[in-house]
Amino acid sequence: MRNVDRATASGVRHLRLLCAGDTDALDIIADAIAFPSSAWRGITRLDLQSMHPSPRALQLLESALPALQELGVYRDLFTTFNSIFLLCPLKFPSLKSFTLQGGDKGANLRIPPFSAALERLCIAEVTGPLDICVESIPSLKSIEVRSIPELHVLNIARLTGLLSLTLHDLPELRHLQGSSFGFDELEALFYLKHLEKLSSLTSLERLAITGKRQTCCVPRSIAALTQLTHLEIDLRRTAGARFGPDAESAPLGLSGEPGGLYPPSPLVGCTALRELVIRDRGARLAVPQDALESLAALEVRQCAVHC
Repeated sequence: MRNVDRATASGVRHLRLLCAGDTDALDIIADAIAFPSSAWRGITRLDLQSMHPSPRALQLLESALPALQELGVYRDLFTTFNSIFLLCPLKFPSLKSFTLQGGDKGANLRIPPFSAALERLCIAEVTGPLDICVESIPSLKSIEVRSIPELHVLNIARLTGLLSLTLHDLPELRHLQGSSFGFDELEALFYLKHLEKLSSLTSLERLAITGKRQTCCVPRSIAALTQLTHLEIDLRRTAGARFGPDAESAPLGLSGEPGGLYPPSPLVGCTALRELVIRDRGARLAVPQDALESLAALEVRQCAVHC
């Protein structure tokens, strides 16, 4: 790093720091910013990989990168996360995007409002039981959560300004609010497992619920999403199920069934819907005509469709 001249450093926009072996994170960070303070002030993106930064190391980063807009933490997620938010809470006033990816143990992940400008959050590839709370960051516009097989709770129900939500490969996700007892919890633990608090995200424009899931239900709560323009959803039927919406004998579709056994499709409430992507449906899928009228694009994969 010391071989980088000032002219080159002054043009750097993306800094990636990788800690290998027993190398001290403080040494790496101190080495990286061993230039006049103006050299790194143009950096807008920082990636930390396998880093265990000390409070002193984090203070160096905070003071050296006032224009930082994107922060990524990769591998050893929770050790680095605790360093950043518990040992030495950072303040990046311009930060707009935060990515946490890669962790081998779960935890209760409560992300504090460390940047008033934060708009995008991505959390991915974490093993072990996990609950996520981000309700203290009302500025968020986009959330992507993917490949977390034991995620149980995603606390986002109060983020009414959220515009985009992606939930991918989250087979155990039950709630979009804190854990509760009573009917809602029993409902989730049985077969409905609806993402019942989607209805509070009234500004949502893009929603994707894809990958491994334990249910084939279209969440009825999306009927309240009148601003939704793009919906991507994977529908599956649980093999061997005999009762409820997953039952193999029950004709399940996106539309209501004759005779009133199934209520009208929640898609009917999505009056702004323009793009609909449906995947991985082995059986016949019924799509309501009134939900199709406003669509500009319909993509159906591996489905036998009946409109």
